[in-house]
Amino acid sequence: MLQQTFDLKQIINEATRLTPHSRTLIDLIFVSSENNVLNAGVLEPVCSDHCPIYLELCDKLSPEITHNFKRKIYDYKSVDIDGINTSLEDISSVELFSTGNINVATELLTEKLLLILNANIQNKTVTIRPKDPLWMNNEICHFMRKRNRVHKIAKSRNRPSEWADFRSIRNKVTSLVCTAKKEYLKKIDNELNSRQGTKTWWRLVKHYIKTTNSSHIFPPIISQDVMYEE
Repeated sequence: MLQQTFDLKQIINEATRLTPHSRTLIDLIFVSSENNVLNAGVLEPVCSDHCPIYLELCDKLSPEITHNFKRKIYDYKSVDIDGINTSLEDISSVELFSTGNINVATELLTEKLLLILNANIQNKTVTIRPKDPLWMNNEICHFMRKRNRVHKIAKSRNRPSEWADFRSIRNKVTSLVCTAKKEYLKKIDNELNSRQGTKTWWRLVKHYIKTTNSSHIFPPIISQDVMYEE
């Protein structure tokens, strides 16, 4: 009924729950326009007979993020399932759709879900630095800043004690970087050899292979000395 009322389209076509005796499609994704959908489908089950679903939207107009930004991350190993279930039962569908506007209902539901998740899952806000190497961590950043400060002091004062402090912190940074690189490569190796290896592979490909000109989805074509662009 809601699908017809708001002219929504359901784009998941494969079964999402598989048992020896049945195959059922019980997880759905509704969209108002299929033109914005780049890809959608069903993933392999992780720890049950229930398959997760995914949706990838076109992002042609979004510029590549290069500046630092904040992001909230959740520790899904520390989840209060009972608290989430109790809070979900308190959500009123009548309240959600009281305005008759699917966009307002979506915003209201998203707000309520975020409040429930924040209250029942341990979380913290971290700083994402897109330009940093994938093995970079907060400890290395801290000692790099400290190394740079001590280096400036050593250059300005030019005393043996300051240069000794600088070399000590510089060696500390070098050691931390080597350890972080080894741990990162080991982690990637384990992920590539796991059941989610394909996903990890494509994530690495997207990170390391970047287009030189993001303003064009397709490269220009030259025909008879005339250049055609998208």
